[in-house]
Amino acid sequence: MFPAQHTLAQNVKLEILDAAADVPLEYIDAFDLIHIRLVLAAVYNNDPRPILRNMIRMLKPGVLQWGEIMLDAYVLGKPREGQKTASMKIMALIAQQIGTTAVAPEDSWLINLPSIFEECGLQGVECARASEPRREMWKYWGNVLSAAIEEIVAVSRLGREYLRDLAAENDRGDYVYVEPRIVTGYKIV
Repeated sequence: MFPAQHTLAQNVKLEILDAAADVPLEYIDAFDLIHIRLVLAAVYNNDPRPILRNMIRMLKPGVLQWGEIMLDAYVLGKPREGQKTASMKIMALIAQQIGTTAVAPEDSWLINLPSIFEECGLQGVECARASEPRREMWKYWGNVLSAAIEEIVAVSRLGREYLRDLAAENDRGDYVYVEPRIVTGYKIV
């Protein structure tokens, strides 16, 4: 799961940490920068606060970044009107499996993460949203996201029946896209 230790700098240590469990004492106020990404499946009851509070406890005065993707996938290209593509079907299955909806409702923590950062005491909160990629990047985005979807399907065994259709969609120029967002906040002394 991790790179071989001999390939890392001496001061780098990698380990698994349960983001919702009590923070080990050696990690309290230990980091200048914390970046968490794609932990959507670890958020229970539409509430990221337990994870966020733990990350804040681990942070010295410094920066916390949280990167997620919005699950309301859509297609770059020209699918037929009303057509539900394989990528959309797979994303809906994944969303259902982790207990959320494929399209984030307005009260979703995904939508409200910046205000939740502020509520938890972080300052200078900003939310960076990626715009739709330029046309010449569609194939790249589609291939990257399709590869990620294939990995998720391999692990979860959800949506295997759609993988052939996913490849065919890419071949004809219908590429899946999900919007990445990064929320940044600062812990001040």
